[in-house]
Amino acid sequence: QRYINKEQFAIFKKNGKKISCSNIALISYSERIKEIKSELIHLSISNLSEIITYLKKKINYLYVLSSHIASIDVICAFADYATSGVKTTRPIIENNTIKCLYGKNCIHLILEKYLITTANGNFYIVPNDFFFVNHFNLLLLKGPNASGKTTYMKELALLSIMSQIGSFVPCDFFIFSLRNFIYTKFDTNDSI
Repeated sequence: QRYINKEQFAIFKKNGKKISCSNIALISYSERIKEIKSELIHLSISNLSEIITYLKKKINYLYVLSSHIASIDVICAFADYATSGVKTTRPIIENNTIKCLYGKNCIHLILEKYLITTANGNFYIVPNDFFFVNHFNLLLLKGPNASGKTTYMKELALLSIMSQIGSFVPCDFFIFSLRNFIYTKFDTNDSI
């Protein structure tokens, strides 16, 4: 143990095994540090409020800029997908009074990236056809587990959505009328 001269300190306090010592100079330094800290906080808050006030005046430009950047990003994503090596086609919009949806050799937009391997090492995807008109607009899918019923429904919904937003779709041809709603019913909680 070291010997502490109590006369050197203005404050000397012992609390169990802890000994707290201080003098006038240390107390003044501590108070000055507290003042500097409060000044820094005050300056930071005032600078932030100035920046926020400036940004409030210019926020419209930031929204417009971010909107244009998002549009360019979507167009680039569409172009990248259309030239990705997957056979895609430009969908055709039918504006007739008869609502229709035709698709030939359509492939699921997500599953075509993860091709299925056969026993001999080759890859294959089973394409699907779609045919819906006003008088034939309901389809009941049934079959054994893992036969592709859910994938068929999701494929049709994804192709419709991608066609309506202006993207090319992976099929031989795709003709559709604009849709407001897509309804499906799934009994499982799977999510591709």
